[in-house]
Amino acid sequence: MASNTIAKLHDGYVPTSAASALWAPTASTSTMIKQIVMVNHGGGDEAVQLFIDAAGSPANDATVFKATLGAGESAVFEGILVMNDGEEMYGSTDTASTVSISVHGMEMA
Repeated sequence: MASNTIAKLHDGYVPTSAASALWAPTASTSTMIKQIVMVNHGGGDEAVQLFIDAAGSPANDATVFKATLGAGESAVFEGILVMNDGEEMYGSTDTASTVSISVHGMEMA
């Protein structure tokens, strides 16, 4: 029987390097992301980028968000972003531990 689990999928900071995945669906599931909230807690501008890696190679990345957030600014994505088994969400920003990110959605088995 199929099951769906609504949850906060990720809560933390966008890294300065896109080497670590922010989120990946659990094996044999898909994920429907409904909301992404980012806040710049720093004193200056931060360039933020989020992308989906569909095939394990940066050449195959699909950028889903790219913007510069000023000091104290936030950005909210509300919509539907579907990630399949094997895909991963990565992100990068200028300064470590400065831009927080929360990803909310549903895992579908």
